[in-house]
Amino acid sequence: MDQNKPLSGLRVVELSTFVAAPACTKVLADWGAEVIKVESGKGDSFRTFGPVFNVPATAGENPLFDLLNGGKRFVSLDIKKPEGLELLYRLLETADVFVTNNRDKALTRAGLDYDTLKGKFPRLIYAHLTGFGDVGPKKNNPGFDVVAFWAMTGFMADMSIQTEHSYPVGAPTGMGDVITSSMLSSALLGALYARQRTGKGDRVTVSLYGTSIWCNSVLITAAQQKYGYKFPKGRYDPGPTAYKTSDGEWIQTSILEYDRYFPALCRVLGVPEMAKDPRFKTQKTSLQPENKRYQIELFEKIYATKTADEWVRELSAADITVDKLAHFKDIPHDEQARQNGFIVEHAMPSGETCYLSRPSARFDSMETPPVSCAAHLGEDTAAVLKELGLSDAEISRLADEGVAMLK
Repeated sequence: MDQNKPLSGLRVVELSTFVAAPACTKVLADWGAEVIKVESGKGDSFRTFGPVFNVPATAGENPLFDLLNGGKRFVSLDIKKPEGLELLYRLLETADVFVTNNRDKALTRAGLDYDTLKGKFPRLIYAHLTGFGDVGPKKNNPGFDVVAFWAMTGFMADMSIQTEHSYPVGAPTGMGDVITSSMLSSALLGALYARQRTGKGDRVTVSLYGTSIWCNSVLITAAQQKYGYKFPKGRYDPGPTAYKTSDGEWIQTSILEYDRYFPALCRVLGVPEMAKDPRFKTQKTSLQPENKRYQIELFEKIYATKTADEWVRELSAADITVDKLAHFKDIPHDEQARQNGFIVEHAMPSGETCYLSRPSARFDSMETPPVSCAAHLGEDTAAVLKELGLSDAEISRLADEGVAMLK
């Protein structure tokens, strides 16, 4: 079945940690690429990150690390030592793509900057994920999505609902990383396509900060001074409004074609006359502050009379786009997610199971790959070094000298 995968035959060497770059190579592995993850003797720090979220991070149960690293091969080298770096070079000689999220200074110090590698490996696609971009005053700053993706681009401050006691929106951990990883996957696949025509490798870069600016582009465009769209918003400002229901849950409707759907919404809510009220006859008049406030306060009372599920059934029957505001804990049990394979059950060596999300892209020509456990630190070191032509005696010597770490 592997030969039917779109990236079958592609070899990727990964030198990265935490979420963003490993999420990129996880997708490539699912699509058939052979991904060799190179770690130091300490390993990727994300191997031990689970307890931050009350999730185990043991040899028998490490679901967060499995989430981003299942299906890869694991080699452990000390690239600070000349022989360790030479082994990495030998790996890169066999590779199509090199993916890293190390900072420029560290890459240059290690002899893994693009200017060094492009002369050695002219067909290599060098995919570099950064925090803030290639240039500028923050180019060398450490980058995690909570700052580079969420805090610096306006999302956390401007997406809060402004009240007397409002706080910035919390940064959803890892989400910016995964979004940025998708951008990196697209970029390096574009570079591979170009290599088919030119025979030459390339360097592609994607940053958390730049990707967030692109993702928030509609809001950033509207908020510039010449247009002056207001952020953050108060409860009664124009914009999508969620309503609390009798069971304490919240629902959200989307009325993009006002003339078509607002009358239907009013009928379901039991106020059909509202659609003929001059204040709400058009979307423009409905957004006037005093009208918007009246509508929200009225709708709050109406929505509070039924449960979220009841409102979703009634509004859906009227062809209105609506759903409950879900909770993260609910997703593993959502039939839409499960039937599409967006989330699947994952069995771990401990005998425990949990649910893991999956990349949502699907190909008719291949089956969706099963989730798998990530290998232990250095588990594939010996096998990969043998493929490079090293003997058992050489591998043992390198292990004794701390150049290569074996399981």
